[in-house]
Amino acid sequence: MTSPSAPSPELIVVRERAPGAGAGAGDRAPDGRLTLPFELRRKSRLRTRLDDGREVALMLERGSVLRGGDRLRSDCGRCIEVAAGREAVSVVRAGDARILARAAYHLGNRHVPVQVGRHELRYLTDHVLDEMVAGLGAEVVRAELPFEPEAGAYGHHGHHAKDGPDGHEGNHTKDGPDHHRGHHANDDPDRHHGHHANHGPNHHHGRHDSGERILPDAGGDGSCHPRFSEGLDDSTGRGQR
Repeated sequence: MTSPSAPSPELIVVRERAPGAGAGAGDRAPDGRLTLPFELRRKSRLRTRLDDGREVALMLERGSVLRGGDRLRSDCGRCIEVAAGREAVSVVRAGDARILARAAYHLGNRHVPVQVGRHELRYLTDHVLDEMVAGLGAEVVRAELPFEPEAGAYGHHGHHAKDGPDGHEGNHTKDGPDHHRGHHANDDPDRHHGHHANHGPNHHHGRHDSGERILPDAGGDGSCHPRFSEGLDDSTGRGQR
């Protein structure tokens, strides 16, 4: 006698933020928690897993960047809370505020995502950048901490803090932490950066995440069982289906 086939695993589909979403928003206890590093929190199309192992497909507005404390709402009404995962960062400190300001300037000049604290800076660990910043006279310490880089000062379409860290909507989405090395690694920290010197605040480099296909509606019944999910970046470790 054959045993009945096991039901297919549930895929939770998320297309929007919860109403009033933001850090600490809402009194409702979340139905799940999604912990991701910054590189994945800046993807608007992603197939991954909640902390409890359930699969989730993110189908958010393009250019979205998730921050720790944000809340999302699934097609079936579940509330998912976002958490910033710990990752390898370099923490920059200096007794002289001018040194810290110079470090921030030269990191920004290389389009490096930087988290700005009251007395410190953070960026994803990179030995080339570490050597540059130390050469300016700052102290550089490596640690495993959540990473929440600064949002773009020239945000548009009402995204402000939800824009990419360099202010371009989703720009450099697929560039890794070593992206800057090709055309910045050999720059003198005190030499003006030529490639972007004449670009105005509205300059864009173009998107790097084109060609992603949108997940179809889940049959109109409000369920969390969509028919397929092609076109999603997959971080579940088992590839796309």
